[in-house]
Amino acid sequence: AVPCSAEGGPAQRLSGAIEVLVVEDNDINRVVLCEMLRRAGHRIAEARDGVEAVEKAAERRYDVILIDLNMPRMNGVDATGAIRAGAGPNHKTPIIAVTANVLPEARNQLEAAGVCRVISKPITRKMLDQVLAEELCPRLRQPSPPAPAPAALTGLPLVQDETRAELAQSLGPEMMAQTLQRFLSEGAAMIAALTPASAQDQPADTAALAHKCAGSAALLGAERLHHQLKMIEGALRMATPGTAPDAATLAALDGLAALWSETRTALETAPASQG
Repeated sequence: AVPCSAEGGPAQRLSGAIEVLVVEDNDINRVVLCEMLRRAGHRIAEARDGVEAVEKAAERRYDVILIDLNMPRMNGVDATGAIRAGAGPNHKTPIIAVTANVLPEARNQLEAAGVCRVISKPITRKMLDQVLAEELCPRLRQPSPPAPAPAALTGLPLVQDETRAELAQSLGPEMMAQTLQRFLSEGAAMIAALTPASAQDQPADTAALAHKCAGSAALLGAERLHHQLKMIEGALRMATPGTAPDAATLAALDGLAALWSETRTALETAPASQG
């Protein structure tokens, strides 16, 4: 049985270790999420896409599955449906979708597939503790809140200091420094590859790249970059190869290099005391 405490705040309601399957194709996000769970005392198994998730879910039972939505080979919705099908060991296991954003109309599709809750990146340790307790302890269960409305870029901070500080506190200084350097290195390569030419020639691949970079940006609190990348992803997700992006998408792509430069400087010069 899942160990639930009758007293205390949200972080104390799970009174012991649980078994968690983490499904995430973004290496940075998966490592960070697993580290948060390990620091909370939980036991972790990892899958890098929906196919691996279905395979691992067929082998043994977990207390909860945390799954990303947009992944190669098999996405989170299809993987959830496959895990729910039949009478496998995780047929009734709570499955929580972890995503950079989800449109309100997409929630019906997620619920139909068997997702019990959707939580939005960036994920903090406090949020994770609370969500796990609410989903695994029926007495505490609460309905999933509605998806927030998209914010205008002009009203967003370049870097959300609170998000970055909470991540630093969750990971500790050494792992935070490693995570930041990995993001800066991988992000530079991804931003360089997000061009108007790639958007026209390979819109689906460009959308997938924007999604991957957006997830890591959200994790580090790079809020303006995250939202700009999600806008590009949304515009290109269903675009036809060979069709030039519209003016708004072209402007967003053209502005990425400058936004990346600003974001990088802000992340590199943030006071160490924030961690």
